[in-house]
Order: sequence, then structure tokens, then C-alpha cells
Amino acid sequence: IQVLSKDISVSGLCCRLPGFVPLGTRFKVEIMLASPRRLVSTIGTVKWVRPAGNTAMYDAGVEFDLSSPDFIKALKAYIAAHTGGR
Repeated sequence: IQVLSKDISVSGLCCRLPGFVPLGTRFKVEIMLASPRRLVSTIGTVKWVRPAGNTAMYDAGVEFDLSSPDFIKALKAYIAAHTGGR
């Protein structure tokens, strides 16, 4: 499924899901980086879930597991480019 990520770091992300996902659920995470345009992937585990207001959607915290050095390098570069290096 495609989801909207609300916040991302090298250790995980917060995303909006179309339905409930149990804690501990593991799945493949694919992230399309915009600049340069590139698809990176890793495995993530759901660490927390909460309803997203008065909708059928949920916000979830996903911790990245088994991240390759290439994934981490690409994500660090993307985050630095979009936060002014902070």
C-alpha cells in the first residue's frame, strides 16, 4: 500500500495508514526519494499506532530494521538536503 509519510529520520518514520496495523508488524518499506529521484528500501517494524482524528486512518511509528549502509547514506543525504544540513 502507498502511505503518506509525515516525518522521516534515519531510524524510522511516522506515516498515515488507511487502516489499523498491529504493533510489531514487520514489512518492507520502500521510499521514493525526490532529489535525486531514487527508490530505497529496508525492513520496518510498527512501534506505535494511534487513530488519526475522526477518520478511519491511523498514524503509525515505524522503526527501520536491517538497513543497509547504502540505505542509510541515501536517507542521510536526502534529509540533509531538505533540512539545510540540520
